[in-house]
Amino acid sequence: MSLSLKVQHYQRIPGTTQLRLTRVTPYVRLCRDDGPPLFVQGGQVYSESGDRMTDQLPEWFWDEAAKMSLAVRQEVGLVLPGEPPQPTTPAPAPSTAGDGRLPCEICGRQLLPRQRNFHRLAHERAAARRVEDAGRV
Repeated sequence: MSLSLKVQHYQRIPGTTQLRLTRVTPYVRLCRDDGPPLFVQGGQVYSESGDRMTDQLPEWFWDEAAKMSLAVRQEVGLVLPGEPPQPTTPAPAPSTAGDGRLPCEICGRQLLPRQRNFHRLAHERAAARRVEDAGRV
């Protein structure tokens, strides 16, 4: 895997103009005055140019990494030297099941988001006709 600064990945919901978040690839940027920044993503360390670094980490890197919270380190997959590996539970990916339909509050019909306003207006017109018809009696 190479460094990707694109953190959020989306997929278009078929038949709509909506986008669904499918996965997240977080990264952390660490730097100090005496060197170029380094990036951590997926448990790997990358240089500013995006090349994976193996053994050439500067001395300041682990000092800066230790300042991060455990939650952030787990999110980017970084384990400090001497730290026991933490069992990571990946963040659940947003559900890709279904097509984004929601129930109408009035009749319960399942509607795509783009259909909801027109459907609600149809209910309002029908209610207005019933009121008119009741007034004509």
